[in-house]
Amino acid sequence: MDAPDYHHRLVLTLPASAGGGDLKVGVIFTGKDFFRWTGLARPSVKTMMLGTAQGRILLQVDERDGTGKIVAEPNGKLDDDDQVSFLADLGATPRKLYLYYDGRTRRSCPRPRRSRSRPGTRSGSPAAT
Repeated sequence: MDAPDYHHRLVLTLPASAGGGDLKVGVIFTGKDFFRWTGLARPSVKTMMLGTAQGRILLQVDERDGTGKIVAEPNGKLDDDDQVSFLADLGATPRKLYLYYDGRTRRSCPRPRRSRSRPGTRSGSPAAT
């Protein structure tokens, strides 16, 4: 995984599956866990990126209000009670994942493309001749 704009990463080592076969698991950690592991309080969630040598893994961050309740409007920071979750594959051997957390702010989704139309025409329809 290419992460040239990141200077720090956290290595998460997942164990091998008990039977040695492939197994998909959910992994959850909190902002408090992140602080304990890194010493960095309240990082921007927009700068976090998780992956392996094979590519990126999607993260989900659940914003909580300090009492454990999920809130609709996130503050963009990984607070102590916020939860980060992702799906990972376990296999016959332990697997390393890399959590990069100090890069440039990234957009969560690509910006929609704007269609260009000439004045007097509707978007997507041919211009009058």
